[in-house]
Amino acid sequence: MSGLMKCIRAKWVWTTRGWVENGAVLIDSESGTTAAVGSFNELQKDSSLSFDSVADLDGAAIIPGLVNGHTHLELSAIAPMAKPSSYFSWVEKVVEARSRVSEEYLYLAFEKAYKDAFDSGTQFLGDITNMPFEPAKDSFIVWGAPAGNVLHRHIFWELIGFNVDNIIDALDWSQKRMFMEKKYTEKLSLVPHAVYSTSGKLIKQTFHWTRSR
Repeated sequence: MSGLMKCIRAKWVWTTRGWVENGAVLIDSESGTTAAVGSFNELQKDSSLSFDSVADLDGAAIIPGLVNGHTHLELSAIAPMAKPSSYFSWVEKVVEARSRVSEEYLYLAFEKAYKDAFDSGTQFLGDITNMPFEPAKDSFIVWGAPAGNVLHRHIFWELIGFNVDNIIDALDWSQKRMFMEKKYTEKLSLVPHAVYSTSGKLIKQTFHWTRSR
């Protein structure tokens, strides 16, 4: 951690101890990481801490980044085409709409949804997807980071099929390639869709495969 820090203060700051009134967050200027959180007055008195600038958010509240553990960013493209109705009717609309949109449109909608999540304060996404892997877009699809946005995204590749009994048959060629490359293992997981849409053998195999990693 460098010696220079930025101080962001606000009327309220949420900490592990609960809300702190007249709170502040110190950000390490070099790494961009959080160096300290607490009462502004207490941080000022701490001789081990020093900051060269103060941004006062006045009556605002500072909270940790939000976590959305279940998203389908790729389906953002078809949201206007699949209005909510009964569950099974809605699923049919989603599948039909998904088949009608181009891959390019999907990627543009994905990028917008990613940016909207970041702008809304989300810092971690658990994203469930069936999108194919494209070598030219691997950094975008896996790391999912439009320029300037730092948002952590873990991909859960969804496996579906009553007549599929093993993982290899459930993946397309591009997905198999992804899971063979170790550099992606921290960002990717395999998950069965549900007990009503996936064979028992595939669910068990996915469980053991995931535990082995």
